[in-house]
Amino acid sequence: MEEENTQNEQLADETGAEESATQDTEQPTEQNWEQLYGEICLQLEQEKENVLRVMADAENQKKRLVREKEQHCRFATSALIEELLPVVDTLEMAISHGATNEACASLLQGVDMTLKMFFDVLKKQGVEPVGAEGELFDPNLHEAMGQISQPDMENDCVGSLLQRGYRQKDRLLRPAKVLVNKKGE
Repeated sequence: MEEENTQNEQLADETGAEESATQDTEQPTEQNWEQLYGEICLQLEQEKENVLRVMADAENQKKRLVREKEQHCRFATSALIEELLPVVDTLEMAISHGATNEACASLLQGVDMTLKMFFDVLKKQGVEPVGAEGELFDPNLHEAMGQISQPDMENDCVGSLLQRGYRQKDRLLRPAKVLVNKKGE
């Protein structure tokens, strides 16, 4: 009998525990609902912030890729152009040397036309020459190879152009090699 009572007590304890657990889950109080609602709202706000952050990161990456692509396209030809500049220099030298010889007049005309075609192609690619005699010396555009003294020019002006420089859009491909004027005092 004692055994039966012990078993009945155990059974009653287990049943009571199940009933109290069932009551806790089946009948949430209004306070539990408010707490649960607050937690869900907080999680929702955090997820919204995460989504916005991911969207902003994606937009920033998209802008960066577009900017890099534009830069690449803008300057993709610069290496080739830099290699062609000595050809332009040689054609200019041929014209300056051929100008003194009358026998080379027709050849000189062909070289001049070829040089003009080169300049047209360079212009289409956004390349323009920099450096001219008489302009103010700019270390960003000119490379000083020496000094010259010409009394009819201002100080710190390009006195003589040794080699023309070039820039593509706003990027310097090659500085102009110049002699800077310094008046003797």
